[in-house]
Amino acid sequence: MWVYDGEEWTQDNGSEQSRAKPEIPPLRWDELMPELQVIEIVPVRKKTDVPPLPMP
Repeated sequence: MWVYDGEEWTQDNGSEQSRAKPEIPPLRWDELMPELQVIEIVPVRKKTDVPPLPMP
């Protein structure tokens, strides 16, 4: 009987015991990329008690 293990076809000749292939999970592309960190800077207005300049 032909068996497909996800990568290749093999013939196991009808045996009950199957060869267990060690599963190695494929690396995802985002595991190889550094994380993006976003820092939000909110401008804070200084409170000044200086009156506006007089208009001439």
